[in-house]
Amino acid sequence: MDQENITLKTSTEQADMIQKKELIGETSVADDQTGLTSGWLDFSDSSYLKGFLIAAGVTLVATNPKVREKMTEGAIKTWAAVQGGVEEFKEKIQDVRAEMSQKSAE
Repeated sequence: MDQENITLKTSTEQADMIQKKELIGETSVADDQTGLTSGWLDFSDSSYLKGFLIAAGVTLVATNPKVREKMTEGAIKTWAAVQGGVEEFKEKIQDVRAEMSQKSAE
């Protein structure tokens, strides 16, 4: 056996070989050493799992009227709380400005 045949190819060499075969139309699923689980169904990839859970959550919200209603109510309550906090902050700023103008007038 040749030493070249015994030497394992690096992942970049394997990718280059697959890419060359794809260009001339000689590729097969067996050429891809990583198989089906590294493409669309890579459950070991954390990004895949995050995307899967986000998509499941969006689907649940989009298709379930009760969940959608509760999410809308929660968003409205949150927005109202934020607006209330902003208004309270504006009032405090006005109070501080009034106190400062009183002290400077004295």
